[in-house]
Parts: sequence; C-alpha cells; structure tokens
Amino acid sequence: MGCTPADTAESSRVDTAGERDIICIMLRPDTIPHDASPTQNTGSIDDPAERLRFVVDTVRELSIHTDPQELIKVFRRRAFRLYGADASLSLSRRDLDRPFSRITRSSRWDEDINPWKEKDRLPLCEGGMLADVIYGDEPCILNGVCICDDDPAYEYLKDARSLVCIPLYERGVGLNMVVRMSYRANYFDPLNLGDAVLESNLFGRATAGLVQAQRAEAAYERAIELDPNEPQARIFYSHFLAMMQRKEESDEQIKRAVEIDPLNPFTQMLYGIQLGLTGRYDEAFEQLANVPPNPLRSQALAVLDFNRGRLSEALKHYVQYFELLGDHEMVSAMQDDGAGAQAAMIRGAETLVDRASRMFVKPEGMLILFSWGGDIDRGMEWLERSYETRDHQVAYVGAVGGAVYGALRGDPRFHEFLRRLKLPVPEVVS
Repeated sequence: MGCTPADTAESSRVDTAGERDIICIMLRPDTIPHDASPTQNTGSIDDPAERLRFVVDTVRELSIHTDPQELIKVFRRRAFRLYGADASLSLSRRDLDRPFSRITRSSRWDEDINPWKEKDRLPLCEGGMLADVIYGDEPCILNGVCICDDDPAYEYLKDARSLVCIPLYERGVGLNMVVRMSYRANYFDPLNLGDAVLESNLFGRATAGLVQAQRAEAAYERAIELDPNEPQARIFYSHFLAMMQRKEESDEQIKRAVEIDPLNPFTQMLYGIQLGLTGRYDEAFEQLANVPPNPLRSQALAVLDFNRGRLSEALKHYVQYFELLGDHEMVSAMQDDGAGAQAAMIRGAETLVDRASRMFVKPEGMLILFSWGGDIDRGMEWLERSYETRDHQVAYVGAVGGAVYGALRGDPRFHEFLRRLKLPVPEVVS
C-alpha cells in the first residue's frame, strides 16, 4: 500500500487509481508496540463476566446450526455487539487476479444473498481500497479513513472512519476477508486485533467444512432426483448422514433403498453396516445374519464385535475376512497363540507393514489392527497415512459405530483429526 514506517504506525497515502488519494493511519501486527494502550473502544461489553457469558451463549447458539448461511448470520449479529462495529462486509478474491475483488456479504444489504449459490449476484470491484487491503494479505486497522466518491466500493465504505480488516487464510493465503467499520475515528483497539484474527479464522474454517458437506449432500440429492429408484445412491447417502450423526434421516434413506431392492444381498448387507455405524449393534447382527458369507460381511461383523467389547469374536471374524480373501499369510499371522486377541491383531498389523515395504497395501488394515490391538500411537500414524492416500476408511472415522471410533475416541489427536475433517468430536466422560 505504499506505506512509510513511523514509530507506532504507518502513514499511508494509498493511490488506488493513479489520481485519487485516501489518507489514513494503518496499524499492522509488526507496527503495534508491545506497550500499546487501548483506544476508546474495548468492545461493547466491558464487564469480564458479562463478556464471558455472551461468548458462551454465542458458541452455544452457533453449535445448533448446520446451515453455513444461518451460522454466519448468527456470528455476524453477535460480532457487532462483541466488537462494537457499525457496519461490516466480506470480500473474496477466490479465482480472481489483482485488482479484482468480490463483495460476498454486506450489512447494508436488505436482501439475504447466499454467496455459494448466487455468485452471479455478488458485486465485482476493480481496484480501490478493498483491493489494497485484501491483496495486502495482512490484518490491519485503518484509522482516519476518508473514502473518495469514485472508489468502486464507495457506497459501502463512505461513512466509515475506522476499519479493521481481517484476512481469512486458506492454505496460507488470505482468499477472503472480513472488514468491520466504525463511523468514528480511532475506534478499534489494536490490542483486540490478534483475538479477532484468530476467532474469525477458526469460524471461517468451520464454515468451510459445512459448505463442503452441503455440496456433498446436494450431489447425493441430485443423484436420487435423477433416479429415485436406484438404491445405491440412497445407501451411500444414508452412510453420509450416519457420519454426520443424523440418524433419523439416515434410517429413512437406507430403508427406502431396501424397499426398492429387497432381494439384493448387497443392499441388505449395507443396511446391516449402516445399523452398526449408528450404534445399533444387536439390530446390525440380526440383519447381517441373513446375508451370505463374503469378506465385507465378515469385516463388518468384526467391527460390531469390537465395538461391543468382544475382542476374541472380533479376531475370529477378522481371520474369517482374510480366509475369504484367500490371504493365508494373514490367517496364519493372526492365529491366537495364547497371548490374547490383541497380540494376534498386532502381529497381523505388523505382517501388513512388512508387506507394505514390498508392495502397495491399503492403510486400512494397519489402521484397524493397530488400533484394536491397543497400539494407539501406530494406529494414529496409519490414520494419517489413510488420510494422505484418501483411503475410503477415512470417510467412516467419525461414525460412532465405525471401525476405529471406539478405539481412538479418547485420544486428543483423534479429536483434532476429526476437527480437520469437520466431523463431530466425541464427548469424553472421565
């Protein structure tokens, strides 16, 4: 932005079009002194107890919503009170080159525009103040702002005298930005900037996860709309819903799939697996009992046994899984030699690791067997490798009745992994 360093700030004369100037003082993280004093604003809520209660109520309300559009409405509404802004807007430079930016939200809009579904309605700006701040890729506070009337975003910024600009990073680049405005000069407190950047980015990542899940759900719904009598789309949609812990909707889809194709053993087997994913182990056993023997059925029975604490039975069914695959090396490695089921599972996992040194082996087996064998460190290692190779088992790690949820649910590293995948994190009861 053509800034000239000063003692505690930067005097900035920003030339956004070659002819017009914006005079302001810009505070960036590297220009805020360690002994900085609060400005006239410390947020609208000054009492610590009241502020804490407001924050708790905010995150409690946020936790209710699964629609990203509704989530953002709640956050923006509460952020106005928390940070004391008079107006706000959101920007994006995704798929754009400098000097273009797109306004994705504005508190000035009377109409609720969904930026993910109505991109064609979003204003596109060329140059101006917004281009300077979003391509600057750093958080900043702008004091003493005076926007010229030929700025592309003049209608949005004309009343602002102070701005706080918060980039939302994606793979290290601020592709999006939140801009909060005050109609008073020197309003935003530089001591609050760090917290605002952290909170906004954490919220942004959570929202991005909901958007991705929403897009996946839309794809399933579209497939069902194109062919309502195709059972497999409903089956895998039911698994998706189970992973999102939406049990009733998951049941609705899987039962409809069985109604459409009641004689198909594959459909019946996937119904049993879905029952297990949602924690209904007795019903799952009963359902799978009617399915002809096959490797996937044996593996599903092993998962059910493990989740019910029946390690010896889980081992027997996993050995049966390898027998049906014709994998005699694994059958031999996993025989119970008297050392117990977990020891046999560890031997099986180590056999697969040795095999993986010579050829490609899907990480799924090592992930499950190390986790069931009680070697949580190596289980987590292979969970990460499963993620790196996009193994299908990763899609099921967030399901309560999944293969490794029960084994790993108490480990903080597993909680962090679920957060990365934007999946619900288990409550651990001490």
